[in-house]
Amino acid sequence: MRKSYLFYKVAMVALLALAFQSCKKNHGVDNQIEVQTPYSLYYADSAGNLYHTNSGDVQDTLVFPADGYPSRALYVLDSNILMIKKGMFYSKNNGSNFNTTYLETGHFPNPMSYNQSMLLYAKDQNRLYICTDDANGIAYNDQSGNPGKWVRDDNWDASIVNLGAVRLSSITQLDNGKIVGYDPVNNRTFVKDNAGGAWHESTNDPNDPSHDRLPDTSSWTLWHMGNTVIAIDSTRYNGLYFSDNNGYTWTHTTTPGLDTTRCFFVAVIFNQVLLGTENGVYRLVGSSFAPSNTGVDRNVRVRGFAGKEVVYKTGEVKQYVYMTCSGGLYRSEDQGHTWIFVRGGNLINIW
Repeated sequence: MRKSYLFYKVAMVALLALAFQSCKKNHGVDNQIEVQTPYSLYYADSAGNLYHTNSGDVQDTLVFPADGYPSRALYVLDSNILMIKKGMFYSKNNGSNFNTTYLETGHFPNPMSYNQSMLLYAKDQNRLYICTDDANGIAYNDQSGNPGKWVRDDNWDASIVNLGAVRLSSITQLDNGKIVGYDPVNNRTFVKDNAGGAWHESTNDPNDPSHDRLPDTSSWTLWHMGNTVIAIDSTRYNGLYFSDNNGYTWTHTTTPGLDTTRCFFVAVIFNQVLLGTENGVYRLVGSSFAPSNTGVDRNVRVRGFAGKEVVYKTGEVKQYVYMTCSGGLYRSEDQGHTWIFVRGGNLINIW
């Protein structure tokens, strides 16, 4: 996809550690002189503009102009910036131009998927997984998402009932290496234990009333915290659920307010669990979530989080959490307890 192809152009991304070029001052510190490990932050707005900064302030650079189509998901893997709109595209030159990848298979990313949970890089497998509209809804690439290297994952347990109806739309990898996927067609969960393992169903028997299942809705997306699966309902008001057994049973969170608030994004950054909702940020405190919006405008829609760690040549380490929302870009220097406004805009993805 070249710049002239405005229909599918870039979205937002974040490229980790882009050399030291174009480094700017961050709170009076010259990154080029005093920072040992700089960071790079990419984010996009609802119009499709892609911005970049390596200082985390408003002095950002427009990497790619708006095309009217925000991204659905993005990833930075090795030298590739990967982003999904209707199709999937990649850039090898920091976003100057994008070309198609995965589309050469004749299929598209799953249209039922709508956020970052449709992409997963499994580090222990060196594989990038994508939820698709092909076969049972999952494909992988072990060469950084480059075109021509996609493989449809056909390794499914033969004992699964009604396998043909599976269409994975959201996936997450637990700390133990197991990958859990959600199928909205029949409200089912599936697990892949390792790269060579077959996908097997983990859904509780619907005829067994002794265990709770997820409410029958097609909007669940999966995230994780350690070996616990987190399911959030982004289009309705079913709230947030936890599963400690790969999706076999689920426990509904009792946090006040979440049952009437749509949830959009979950991230575990610097050992802090953050939840983005249509009413701002929530932070996991003990076994429940608490609002954490000091410094944030009221009722913003929080759509993404990214953590960045800076090591200075003095040995000092700083940890920043960035948040994209309907009110712009915010930064936290205390793991999401309080926030500092950076710049305005209706922002979507961040990396």
